[in-house]
Amino acid sequence: MPPEGSDFTAGLPRKRMGAGLLVTDSDRGVMFVYDGGRLTPAQAARIVLPPAELRSWSWCDRREADGRLVPLLARRVAEALAARDDGVTRYLEDGFRVS
Repeated sequence: MPPEGSDFTAGLPRKRMGAGLLVTDSDRGVMFVYDGGRLTPAQAARIVLPPAELRSWSWCDRREADGRLVPLLARRVAEALAARDDGVTRYLEDGFRVS
């Protein structure tokens, strides 16, 4: 874990940093969702959560995500998955497609 206040992206593999932009969403600021590719089991085993922010994580499909996320985040995930399938970037406002 990087020290508090350091740039956590500095230690990320560069091949993941150049991933394709799937969604931009303006909701209290601008949010970006990137396609980071698939993790191997070894990469997934190295995931470390910041304990002050997160207590657990899990893989889930879209239906499971709809049940776990607040509506805004569920819409954002659905649009990101659709953008990945269509090979495009989607522009959203509050999780709703505007173009």
